Amino acid sequence: MGPNLGVAWFGRDYGTARRVCPPEAGVNALTGAVKSPTFYGRLDEGLPQRCSRPAMDNMNIHEFQAKEIFTRYGIPVPRGIVVATPAEAKAATKELGGQSVVKAQIHAGGRGKSGGVQLVHSPEEASEAAERMLGSRLVTPQTGPQGAPVQKLLIEELADIKKELYVALTIDRG
Repeated sequence: MGPNLGVAWFGRDYGTARRVCPPEAGVNALTGAVKSPTFYGRLDEGLPQRCSRPAMDNMNIHEFQAKEIFTRYGIPVPRGIVVATPAEAKAATKELGGQSVVKAQIHAGGRGKSGGVQLVHSPEEASEAAERMLGSRLVTPQTGPQGAPVQKLLIEELADIKKELYVALTIDRG
């Protein structure tokens, strides 16, 4: 075993199922370097030597990845299924009871007002919404006029929303 590396966060590349170091994971799925990375937790030992610097400069995660983390720590979230095709959206909506919310997974807020979040009342409507969203560029106030490519969707069960809150955290170490 090498030197004591301390406690570090690690990611997992869904494409290869291997652990990746924070700088390697990058968590920016738009780069295409790592397919759908998500941060699972702490690893006290066994990181490769190149992971001796556990600090991350930047971390962007999709809504579905944040909800995976919430679930891991016992925070309740609606059931959801990540899809990449209209057929998968249709099947997921059927599995979730025939109605769902289709949510574009991009690293930007304002998706709902820009057409990136759609309530559907049947599996067929989910497929149609997915057809429109997937492969498109969603333009929101945070993306600028170039928009952001939609490659994945979160198909989520309906929830009775009584109050909606938005929380964001920023750490300025400068």
